[in-house]
Amino acid sequence: PNESTRLLKKLIDLVDNTMRAPPDALVTSLHYGVALEYLVLGPILIFKPEIILNVFKFSDVTSTNNEQNDEEPNYAKYQWLRIMGVFLTVLGVHHFMEARNVDFIGSKKLIKYSTYFRLISSIVFAWLVKQGYAEKPLLIQSFIDFASSILAFRASSDPKSKL
Repeated sequence: PNESTRLLKKLIDLVDNTMRAPPDALVTSLHYGVALEYLVLGPILIFKPEIILNVFKFSDVTSTNNEQNDEEPNYAKYQWLRIMGVFLTVLGVHHFMEARNVDFIGSKKLIKYSTYFRLISSIVFAWLVKQGYAEKPLLIQSFIDFASSILAFRASSDPKSKL
């Protein structure tokens, strides 16, 4: 029994040491920043979506259609924003947990993949604004995602980086 316990501990240590790698400080910090952004915006969208509409100067979709605005109950007025807020909050928790557990190799790969998706989303946001499908203040979010992605790419291309 003692020999099998010792071998099991040795195996666990081996697996634990091979699955861990030193974290990259810049990329981890950027990931915490993205998580914080989502964890702030998500609950605001859930409970007070009109704040986001006012801050980013988005027009209120329901204000253009007065007939529907009078008939629509108050709780349903911003339901699409509230649903988006739930998704954003869940995504924020996900990003936070990734950044917190960045020393696991699998988590580092997810962080690297999320960098690609943030870059793609920033380009899509800019395209939506250019086509007139979204308003110009969305470019703020696009710029933040683009800049954080470029910083993460630069950090990961550094030979000292472990990501």
